[in-house]
Amino acid sequence: MKPDPPVKKVSAKLDILRFDLVVETPARARCLNCSGPLSLSQPDLNSPDRLLGICEQCRHWFLIDLIPDSTAGILCGLPDIELIRSLSHQNPSKGISVIDDASHCS
Repeated sequence: MKPDPPVKKVSAKLDILRFDLVVETPARARCLNCSGPLSLSQPDLNSPDRLLGICEQCRHWFLIDLIPDSTAGILCGLPDIELIRSLSHQNPSKGISVIDDASHCS
């Protein structure tokens, strides 16, 4: 059996927006990049408070976390594909830093 490949721990700057939910009207999530509408999906049927949003115009991806027992939510922009692919390189760029110290692993 082959050993598991080493897993890199990285840190990245993320765009995060806390917002208030309006219960009377359907939520109309908007892209933080271009203000276009987000197409929402619920990947985990057991987590109705966590949604994935994809901008219909610029194709940016977002995690939407609706805070349980609250009228607030969090919209978090996910890194774009070029940034994610650059993580496989020894010296990633664009504000990403590799954490090599094993003491940071949980």
